[in-house]
Amino acid sequence: MYAADDDREFALAAASGDGAAFAVLLDRNDDGLFRLCFRFTGHRETAGDLTRDICLALPARLQNFRGEAKSTTWLYRVAVSTPFIRRTSGSGT
Repeated sequence: MYAADDDREFALAAASGDGAAFAVLLDRNDDGLFRLCFRFTGHRETAGDLTRDICLALPARLQNFRGEAKSTTWLYRVAVSTPFIRRTSGSGT
């Protein structure tokens, strides 16, 4: 079914509506997303809230995942481009 270390396959499956693949993708990447949010905010609670908000927004954004980049690169790019991160980093309006 899936290679044990291939997040790309999980992302592609999740983009096709596979809820189990989405759950695995989040489980494997939520710590990294949290660390990214923490770097932007400097606050654990705010970073946790942002991570949750980004994870809730991901299902709609997965439709745009084409598998051309590593899934982690794509996930972090989605996170950084979200209004949640832009607002807290001070670079948004």
